[in-house]
Order: sequence, then structure tokens, then C-alpha cells
Amino acid sequence: MDNQTSDYIIAVDDDPRTIKIVEAYLGSSAQYKLKTFTSPIDALNFYKTNPDCRLIISDHCMPEMNGDDLREHIGYGVPWVTFSDKDYEELRHYVEKDNFVHKTNDGFKILAAKVKETLENHLQTV
Repeated sequence: MDNQTSDYIIAVDDDPRTIKIVEAYLGSSAQYKLKTFTSPIDALNFYKTNPDCRLIISDHCMPEMNGDDLREHIGYGVPWVTFSDKDYEELRHYVEKDNFVHKTNDGFKILAAKVKETLENHLQTV
């Protein structure tokens, strides 16, 4: 993968099974490259050397650093989607409802649609 392209998104989740499914749903797009991490620290380090990211998808509850702290470190200039097994009511103080997807049976399909929508909306505002 070309890590220097601005046409990439980062997905981070501490559960490797979730990452594999995200890769299956999002990894074959011609619109962007998908860079996945099971460690938010690794994702942050990658971002620091590759800041031209189009979107970040992050779990909220991870052992090294939660998604809210990761977003604080990265900043708010990058479009963000929180993808969590917690429901929105549990996380409402930390995440934006419009950019939240609950990990359910249909969650991965919803995530793929949310990624497309978020990227399209961000391109219109740039």
C-alpha cells in the first residue's frame, strides 16, 4: 500500500475480528486505500507521519486509549466515524450521533454507507 497517498482512511479497533470484517466491507474500494490497526497507539503514530487522511473509523472502548482520546490527539480536522459495540446512549457524551454506527448484525453495511456519505459530504465542504 502507498502510505503517502491522501486517498486513504484509517480504521482502528482492538478486536482483530472486527478489523477483518471492516477490511472485507471497505478494503476493496477504488476511491481510497484502507489502513487498519488493532492498536490506537499504532494508528496515531501512523497518522503523525501521514496526516493527509480522508477519514478515521474508530472503536470507542480500547485498552490502550479510547476513541475519544485518540480523536483528541489527532484533532478535529479529519472526518471521524465511531464504530462501537456500546450503544449511542452509553457514549452520547463522547461521540456525535451523526457519526456513530453501532456494531450490530447490520452494522458493517451501515458503516460502509456511513463511510461513503461522510467522504462525499467532506468533499463538498472542502
